[in-house]
Amino acid sequence: MEKIGRLKDRLYMAPLKKYEKYGKFPWKIIIQILLIVFTTSQTILVVNKSTTYSYNQYTLWNYLFLNRDVQGSDTTITNSYNIFGISHLITVVQDTVERYYDINSQTIDNYGYKYESDGDKKPVKLLVEYFDNSKAFKMGYEIEYELNVGNLGPFSQDNLQEYLNQVKTFEIRFILLHHLNKHMGLASDCYEWNIIQKYDYSSHGTITSTLDPSRTTCGDTNYNILKNYIWISICTIILAISSLSAVGRYIHKRLELVIQLTGLSSGTRAAWESLRISEKLKFFNVWVIIVIVGNLFQIFGGILSFMDQNTVLTVHEIVVGFGCFFAWIGVIRFLNHTSHSYTIVNTMGRSAETIGFYIIGIVPIFMGYAFLAMCIFWETGIYPNTPMSLIANYAVVNGDSVYAFSFAGWQESAFIGQLYYYTFIVFFICCVHNLFIAIIERGFSSLRDLPPVQGDESSEEEEDEVSSPKKQRLEEVKRKKEEKRRAFKLILNAGPHRHKALYDEKTLSKIQGMDMLVQEIISNIKTLERMLDNYKGNDPAYETLKEHVKSIIEIQIEPIIEHMN
Repeated sequence: MEKIGRLKDRLYMAPLKKYEKYGKFPWKIIIQILLIVFTTSQTILVVNKSTTYSYNQYTLWNYLFLNRDVQGSDTTITNSYNIFGISHLITVVQDTVERYYDINSQTIDNYGYKYESDGDKKPVKLLVEYFDNSKAFKMGYEIEYELNVGNLGPFSQDNLQEYLNQVKTFEIRFILLHHLNKHMGLASDCYEWNIIQKYDYSSHGTITSTLDPSRTTCGDTNYNILKNYIWISICTIILAISSLSAVGRYIHKRLELVIQLTGLSSGTRAAWESLRISEKLKFFNVWVIIVIVGNLFQIFGGILSFMDQNTVLTVHEIVVGFGCFFAWIGVIRFLNHTSHSYTIVNTMGRSAETIGFYIIGIVPIFMGYAFLAMCIFWETGIYPNTPMSLIANYAVVNGDSVYAFSFAGWQESAFIGQLYYYTFIVFFICCVHNLFIAIIERGFSSLRDLPPVQGDESSEEEEDEVSSPKKQRLEEVKRKKEEKRRAFKLILNAGPHRHKALYDEKTLSKIQGMDMLVQEIISNIKTLERMLDNYKGNDPAYETLKEHVKSIIEIQIEPIIEHMN
């Protein structure tokens, strides 16, 4: 038992307390803190510098190839640009092609090109998607064109209107290289920008243009381990692997605890295979999953630092971001589970199940309102499609743009608009929000009534479930004794029946007789108690007499209780 207790301490005791009791250095905390330091350094020194540079480039591409009406004081990025006429469309396409071939006359920086084998600049590509490809091919149209200043492909034709009637979407693609000063402190001194202009004519009326620039590092960039912060990625990979191995040891120790409790002697593999799937899943609690997922993001984020030449940098930034996120979240598990600092986790743990079912009941109502708005208020432009409808109503639920949206709905339909927003706001802000608060408050209050147990409380219960047959028999004996005590207490507390009027004369006389016997039993037991009280004190015979009285009661009354059960 001492070995099992020590093993449980190693599993569930907080690292600092384990260090105080056993002198075991808290390596897990040190690894987690170092992961926070290095992943945060990745985010600030590598990703943030890269994204700041990239945002400035996005602003430039937005001005040159999307919204040419942007003023110098406007640094925001326009998501889309509408084209209303054929002449306007031709002008936009022509300006795009001309600006690509003469990019350095439009910018402050110098940009380079990729070249063909014959030394010419790689041309602008036009890719087209038709409503009916087979019909478009019969009409002589292609799905890919090469554009240059003197040839705009299909946009140079006289029958452009007829051509656009067959077109669903099209996009213009080109590549620009940006060589930077080596002392800027970026992860690379050369970036390859793949710029895509997307044009959507699937709904006709207007052509909606959007810009999708992406970037990779140039293939001829030479990395310097110190200069390009590669050492940060190397340290992050090493720490993440160490953290993963610590999780593996933790799971192995839990399996050893199961072996000790079940009495198996055939090894850890046989013990693991003997467990049911539900029991195996209990080895992976929320914190184990968070650590494993976080470590995988951190490892892949570090690896991508060496593979940027073949990877879109946005993917690298997302992976590093999640690695840093899980590193910060993972440190919470080392807090004292009974302290105020862990209150938010304990509260959400107590409330999670109720909130989950509560949300299931709310989602259909929320979706109903969103689809209703799509059908009624589409002219406002606030509810153009499903994702935007959900976002708009979520903003209203949180008190954002309530006046603007409700006023637009009122302008669209005075009665329905007011009815929609009054009912939606009253229900979700007044009812749903307050019920959320009540559920969470109930979970918070339960921490006072039932304080959390220090350590991995759920895990200790789970190991008890995988217990030995001997332990199960002891639990069964304990349960039966508890049932006997409860039954005996009911007999002694029977007393006069409160509802005698419900019975006939014969039954009532029997009940009264039973009540008299109960009173006699109670009187005799009290007599035995008084006799024991006379010996209470320093008389050595007291304990012997007490055990004798207990055996008399159990031997005489136990058969009656068994018969009644």
